[in-house]
Amino acid sequence: MVTDQILRGLVPLNALSAGDRAQIARIARTGNYQTGQVIFARGEAARTTVWLLAGEVELVDEAGVRTLAAGSPEASHALAQ
Repeated sequence: MVTDQILRGLVPLNALSAGDRAQIARIARTGNYQTGQVIFARGEAARTTVWLLAGEVELVDEAGVRTLAAGSPEASHALAQ
């Protein structure tokens, strides 16, 4: 379940009014990914916006691979395709 408390920690959702966050919380969903599962590929059209709420994810780009951990300042921003 997505709560207002979770949304207040996510950029740019933290800038919305409490009422707007409540509307988003009603339709937002959480999901789990398995180790090695691709969340999205580079250049893929975004159908959803994904924030890392727990665990770690490896981000791969032309500069290499880096690990993003939930709770870090960078994880408050959506993962970018």
